[in-house]
Amino acid sequence: MAPPSWLCSGGSYNEVDLFAEGLLSDQELISNAESENMTSTWLLRAVGICLCIGGVVMFLNPLQTLANLVDQFFSWFRSIPVLGWLLDTLGDAVALAVGCAIFGVSVGIGLPSALIVMSISWCAVRPLLGIPMLLACVAALCMALKSLFRMAEQGKGKRKVA
Repeated sequence: MAPPSWLCSGGSYNEVDLFAEGLLSDQELISNAESENMTSTWLLRAVGICLCIGGVVMFLNPLQTLANLVDQFFSWFRSIPVLGWLLDTLGDAVALAVGCAIFGVSVGIGLPSALIVMSISWCAVRPLLGIPMLLACVAALCMALKSLFRMAEQGKGKRKVA
């Protein structure tokens, strides 16, 4: 456990004044403040995870742009009877598949990365919870990367056979 003076100082400037509308007991006031604190903490955690996943999506977005170019290329053949419709549908399917793959990879990398950052801060405050969480997050990130590299090797193997 971190010493109280390390992350939270015990000075007089650390006091909190709680105000609420209506007549509330001190226990109700503290309970409401703790509830609001917990809600905002979980909301900030969720926003942080979404931002981390969104950052990986933005990093991989040029791949989606290439897939959209393929889709636009196939859309040029739309005027050809039967074949044009199939090519246009194929382009749409390629763009959608690339988008889904990018999102899956982003969740596989962004979620464990965000949780690693959170667990590092927990290691300082609550090591009994933070260290197992950190190890689990590192294991999840390693598994996601291992799966990604395995799929890349399978893709290379298919290209060599063809």
